[in-house]
Amino acid sequence: MEFANYFAATWAMPLLFLMSLIVTIIVSVNSHRTSIRLTQLEMLRGVDQQWQTLNSAILSRPDIQRHINPEQNDVSEREIVRKNVVFYVLNLELQIQRSCRLKIIDPLIAQRFQREHVQFLRNLKTETLEICANSDVYRSEIPDLIESLRKV
Repeated sequence: MEFANYFAATWAMPLLFLMSLIVTIIVSVNSHRTSIRLTQLEMLRGVDQQWQTLNSAILSRPDIQRHINPEQNDVSEREIVRKNVVFYVLNLELQIQRSCRLKIIDPLIAQRFQREHVQFLRNLKTETLEICANSDVYRSEIPDLIESLRKV
C-alpha cells in the first residue's frame, strides 16, 4: 500500500500530465494541418470560380475568343464554340478526376461521369483529341478519357 501511494504521488501525476501534453500536441498539429488544407481548398475554389466565370463568358460570346487569341481571326464562330465546349467539358472532367484522387468523389461516380463525358465528346472527337494532344495536363491527368474517346 505504501508503494502504491508513493507511485501515485511521484509518478502518476507527471505521467498523466505528459500523456495529456502528447494528446494536446497531436490534436493541435492535426488541427493546424486541417486548417491549412481547408484554406488551400478555399483558395483553389476561388480560382476555379474565376475560371468558370471566364469560361462562361467565352461560351456565351465567341467573339471574345478572337480578342484573346488573335490567330483565330479566320476561324468560324462555330469552330470557336465547339472548342470552348470541349475545354469546358475537359476542365470539368479534370476537376472530377482530381476530386476522385483526393477521395472527395467516389470512384464509381467519377467513372460514370467519365462515360457520360466520352459520350458527349464523341461528336467533338476531332477537336477534343487535338486539344488533348497539345496539353500535358490533359494527357497526364485524364488519359482514360482520351483513350476511351479514341476507341469511340
